[in-house]
Amino acid sequence: MRRHIVRIAIQSLTFTVALCAQTSAPGLRFEVASVRPGAAPKADWDGQGPPVLTPARRVSGLRIDYSRETIKTMISQAYGIDSRLIVGPEWVSKGEDEFRVQAVMPKGSTAADLPAMMKALLEERFHLAVHRIDAEQSGYALVIAKRGHKLKPGRDVEESECKGSDWSAAMESTGVCRMSQVVDDQTVKTTLSRGGPNGPILTRTAGGETHTEFYSITMARFADLVSKLIADFDTRGYGPTTAPVPVVDKTGLSGQWGVFLDKNLGDDRLSSVSESLGKQGLSLERITVPTVKLVIDHVDKVPVEN
Repeated sequence: MRRHIVRIAIQSLTFTVALCAQTSAPGLRFEVASVRPGAAPKADWDGQGPPVLTPARRVSGLRIDYSRETIKTMISQAYGIDSRLIVGPEWVSKGEDEFRVQAVMPKGSTAADLPAMMKALLEERFHLAVHRIDAEQSGYALVIAKRGHKLKPGRDVEESECKGSDWSAAMESTGVCRMSQVVDDQTVKTTLSRGGPNGPILTRTAGGETHTEFYSITMARFADLVSKLIADFDTRGYGPTTAPVPVVDKTGLSGQWGVFLDKNLGDDRLSSVSESLGKQGLSLERITVPTVKLVIDHVDKVPVEN
């Protein structure tokens, strides 16, 4: 019995030592960091010529300069989570706070180290404490309509599709062709890109209408694009403010496919997307999607002095 108690005590001590080592081990941190309330001027202008806008985020080598960051956007970057899935105090949710963050990363650091350094900065300067919770939210399933789909197998873009003066040369050097022409008293702008994570893409804009063709894309990636397109955006242009609307691929189609999306300026995004999908034998069905939210337990309004 005594041996059993001793063994438990040793195991408990070992676990405690390991836990302490884990929590006290030095992590990735900025070499130097300055956090000041308020924001840098939106523009640098001496009164001569047009104003020069100051980028909100600027990264040069190991130096970073964030001129108009909110607590919410910094937490989003630090934890790799959509800012709309962060739950916290009202002042954090509204994003009324703004900070100027200037920092230098240690030598040998890469962009992949930035989130961990931002996390350490938030914990040290704002005493941030968070935890994650499992949650559910309303979303959509991308499915094939009852009469079947009308999609064509994915393909690569051909050089002959890069029409117009110097289009082929542009495609060869940059992978992107652009053209603007007037058709029936309306300016039509066309952009054709050779590749990327979503394959070759053609975008044609005329007036308030935009037609986008994806030459070769997986249904999973297409579902993700639809999700972003139907999200509600902040009128200030800072991005979505409501919880993202997840769209899950349930088509059962593997491989690459050719699809398109039409969008009319001023139209309800969901209606516009649904109409485009319907023309291709696809549709959206309401479902409940599991997700994870980040809950803020504590965060200071004013950072610790530099």
